[in-house]
Amino acid sequence: MSRWRPREAGEALDEALSRLMCGESLQVCLSTHPEMAGELLPFLLLAQRLRALAFGMPDPTPILAVGRVRFLQAASSLRTRRTPDSRQSLRLGGEDSRS
Repeated sequence: MSRWRPREAGEALDEALSRLMCGESLQVCLSTHPEMAGELLPFLLLAQRLRALAFGMPDPTPILAVGRVRFLQAASSLRTRRTPDSRQSLRLGGEDSRS
């Protein structure tokens, strides 16, 4: 385990925040200092949220959660409506193999 170096950590955070504010993705910002990614991540996530709030952008998490639930419900209903014959038909491109 490496020794904690406040100056290097501060510089890494400054660099990552600057890149994030210039439009770099979170993954790219973290990849610059992979050894500090675990420490940088919470700060970068906070910075993203604060920036979104400052520009009046809503937090997408609740919207995405609702969409995920709807998607899973629709997928579940499709699974329960399928019969063994319909699965066979789908595999053969819609043609019934028994005729």
